[in-house]
Amino acid sequence: FYWASNSDFKFQEIPETLEQHNELINKYNDFFTGDPNKILENLESPAAEGEGEPNKEENPAEGEGGENAKDADTESEDDEVKIPPKNLTELDRLAFVVLAIENDCQVVPIGSIKLTPLHEVRK
Repeated sequence: FYWASNSDFKFQEIPETLEQHNELINKYNDFFTGDPNKILENLESPAAEGEGEPNKEENPAEGEGGENAKDADTESEDDEVKIPPKNLTELDRLAFVVLAIENDCQVVPIGSIKLTPLHEVRK
């Protein structure tokens, strides 16, 4: 699906919905304002402190056995992959609404699917 604003009329693809917004999205039942960058929920934390930390992790890996320590670090990081929180914007809300409409309005041609007496769906 695509969306466009009134100011430029350039069509852009609607972003994918994020699971972290599932609980928050139902709080908003008012009209859309038309500003896709309007922040509805501020979930991001200040990023200034997190930028200096990766350099500290690389230094202990140097020296004897540094390669093995680096491999162990990457394996543990892969197991604990966390998506950083992203602010809930009006564009994210639009993506949820479009997805909800699509799911609620799916149509199946007559005769293509049948429900058996055992409540099984057959094509």
